[in-house]
Amino acid sequence: MDYVLIKNGILSGDTVPIKADILICEHKIIDIGTNLYRPNLDTPVIDAGGKFVLPGIIDINRNFFNLFSFDQHHLVRLLQSQIISGTTFWMDALTVEEMAKTDFQLKADGFSMPDYSFHLLVDLAFCHNPEKSLPLIMKRGISSLLIQWPLQENISDSLLRRVFDFASAYNLLLLFDFQFSHHYDSGNNEAFSENITDFHLKELNMLSQLVKEYDSKACFFNVQYVEELQILKELRQKCEIYAELSLSVTLGSSESFRKYGSTGEIAAGVMRPIPADVAVAEVLANEWCLVGRSGISVFNEDVLSNVTAY
Repeated sequence: MDYVLIKNGILSGDTVPIKADILICEHKIIDIGTNLYRPNLDTPVIDAGGKFVLPGIIDINRNFFNLFSFDQHHLVRLLQSQIISGTTFWMDALTVEEMAKTDFQLKADGFSMPDYSFHLLVDLAFCHNPEKSLPLIMKRGISSLLIQWPLQENISDSLLRRVFDFASAYNLLLLFDFQFSHHYDSGNNEAFSENITDFHLKELNMLSQLVKEYDSKACFFNVQYVEELQILKELRQKCEIYAELSLSVTLGSSESFRKYGSTGEIAAGVMRPIPADVAVAEVLANEWCLVGRSGISVFNEDVLSNVTAY
């Protein structure tokens, strides 16, 4: 029998982390406990030395596909960073046009790739005729549609409803990726933007009503602000939704960690970043809150010149 014994690891228990050993046989866990012994003298023993022992991490929002065609140096760096962070499965979002090229693009030699899958990225062409994409969706095993929020200018409310109709008909998960270009004022701990305004919150409330109306399964990426989280908390009481909370961590240039403090009253057009300790507390307390990766660019030149990416 092919055994491996992992000693002194920290495992995620029902309520608190626990220190335990793990015995693996033929790639399956067969025992967890304290002071486990090797089944035979040939059994390899790995001393985890107080480190967390976790299953492979799934990165559900990682752009990697286009690097195969135009920048293999950055692809190698990205692969290194995923291995270092324990990621064994990752997902990219591709349009229907890009999805048709995946067979050719991903046949690259010399790369040790994690397992991968794709979301279908909703664009204007898809919105006009979602049913046309059904054969490709089934062939690729697509189970989720990703919508970048705020919407493209040409995607009207009626076209958006076509996407909801399609997702509802085929039981697809809807993903909303919040993308904003904003300026952060560390002195006042406030974020300003032409997009991050009362208009954004109004649009998010509208989106919440649509999710509620269709009783959609939905996940919201890149949730960074207290006001966003409050809207989603209210929506969670009505629907099966999930929220990926971005942690307030930076790396690679002038600082290694930053924790946002608390703020007072909200001025017009200003929203409050979720403090890092609050985001962690929400993830621990609520199964519907997911850990989002921090706002790190592994393509930052300072990071690329160092040994590790994160």
